[in-house]
Amino acid sequence: MSENKTNIKNKAISGMIWSSGGSFAFQLIRIVTQIVLARLLWPEAFGLVALVMAFVSVANYLIENGLTLFIIRKQELNENDAYSLFIANMIFATSIVVLFILGSGFIANYLNEPTTQLLLIVSSSAILFNAFGSVHKALLTRDLQFRGQTVIMLVSAIVSGIIAVIVSILNFGVWSLVIYNVSYQFIQTILLVRLYSFNYKGKIDRIFLKEAIVYSWKLMLSGLIHTVYENIFNIIMGSLFSVSALGYYSNALKIRDGAAQTLTDAIQKVSFPVLSKLQDKKDSMLETSRRILKLSIFIIYPILIGLAATSESIVKVVFNDQWLGMIPIMQILAINGLLIPLHKVNLNILTVIGRTDLYLRLEIIKKVVAFITISIALMIGVTLEGLLWVLFINAILGYIINVHYSKVFIGYGYIDQIKDISPITIVSIMMGALVFLCANIDISSLYLLVIQVGVGAVSYIVLSYFFLKTEFNDVLNILKNMIHKIRHRK
Repeated sequence: MSENKTNIKNKAISGMIWSSGGSFAFQLIRIVTQIVLARLLWPEAFGLVALVMAFVSVANYLIENGLTLFIIRKQELNENDAYSLFIANMIFATSIVVLFILGSGFIANYLNEPTTQLLLIVSSSAILFNAFGSVHKALLTRDLQFRGQTVIMLVSAIVSGIIAVIVSILNFGVWSLVIYNVSYQFIQTILLVRLYSFNYKGKIDRIFLKEAIVYSWKLMLSGLIHTVYENIFNIIMGSLFSVSALGYYSNALKIRDGAAQTLTDAIQKVSFPVLSKLQDKKDSMLETSRRILKLSIFIIYPILIGLAATSESIVKVVFNDQWLGMIPIMQILAINGLLIPLHKVNLNILTVIGRTDLYLRLEIIKKVVAFITISIALMIGVTLEGLLWVLFINAILGYIINVHYSKVFIGYGYIDQIKDISPITIVSIMMGALVFLCANIDISSLYLLVIQVGVGAVSYIVLSYFFLKTEFNDVLNILKNMIHKIRHRK
């Protein structure tokens, strides 16, 4: 038993290294590609694609976080389970694509952007590619095999990025972004299928599918509500403000998520199968959840607060003058992102213990509250920045609602979580204040950004060494393990 627990722990550490490190490298590649494309294109192009992806993202979420979660959580699999899920996903994805094609004209008319019709039809092909590889990815995740996934993710990002830049130079305009999204999904799926194969000629296990649907439908509906909510905001912004404003928001969001969302997802991606193996051990789940939350906060908070403090320098250095309107949006989104790891950890607990009914209930309550607050904000005519602050308030309210069941099921309530994150939050704010003060130095934006990054990194390391010894040592040990594994392989 102890040996099995040690094996899970070693796999989790290895998975954390590969998943987190890979996600960081992946986002770095994506951000660099995004910056190059932003210099070659215009904000309106990013806004148009954001409108299209508002629909595609909903379908992709359902495929990636629907029935496939059940196969990760299930203790034992038989030879027909993967095949059954594969067929179900392909039928589901094909149905969605057909609906998008049939409704593309109506959607384009509603958005008052005729170009979006053909953009949506072509972009929807990514849904089929995603569905084809989703079961392969789930099986790799279930076995805590993150190294192969990381390599595939990086190769797909590099190749699709190169393709997008080339076609952009060839004056494909907005289609460069569509080709970027579709080619990434296509390349990733091809590589996933080559890495992990299963029997494509099995039999459909209706009992397994019924169990998967019973477990997943509430989770899928919860995710659908959340994803629709997030993407409706894109449509609201594009229609009530401007496509350019949506372009600012879309790019700022990608940079914010590159700094925080991906690392959070990487940590959660590893923690879900680990916690699933501990689902019958309340004390172990509590301790593991606490460590996951503190590790997430320790890594992500300084990045987000640093991003808010350096937003002006970043935009001036890496973008051109037509993107200056992105600065205040990026700052607010960075602050908003502080709630992401808190949401993820608490909702992960409900998913692991199988209480998807409560997950759905929480999602409905939060979105009703959000709908009311956003409606009031729009009626009184708030600015774009004001609307983003409303989203931040909604995120706080959502966190308060989420924590309730963490307290009920594993005894991890508000007070304990605040105690765990407060020291890290304070140290991160201190670091951010030092970085922000550097903005008063009268030098070029490039040199200023270098100084701000340097001050932020050094001050956070020093402050963490003295005031956050546990988290500092945890991260240090992870880095040592990573270096040891690299040297061992060599």
